[in-house]
Amino acid sequence: MDIRSYTWVDRFVPEPKSSNTNPSTTTTPSASANSQSHTMKILIGTIIGILGIAIFIAIGIFGYKWHKNKPKKLEKRIRPRIEQIEPVKHVN
Repeated sequence: MDIRSYTWVDRFVPEPKSSNTNPSTTTTPSASANSQSHTMKILIGTIIGILGIAIFIAIGIFGYKWHKNKPKKLEKRIRPRIEQIEPVKHVN
């Protein structure tokens, strides 16, 4: 499909490239600074993302360990109280 005229084509014929250079495509100091700024933003975002994921994983691991040990701690607190309660004696 030719996107210029939205028609179907049987063969692809690429357009020849022009040999004259465009002065707007040359790198200027401000374009280089923008590129470095963009690269720095990507680097900072990547580092923050990695640290955030590491913190999230650490919270998950500690939360899992806390949740796993929670019933044992609860049982240690409740068990002595249950043993202190005297059984009910039924009168016949």
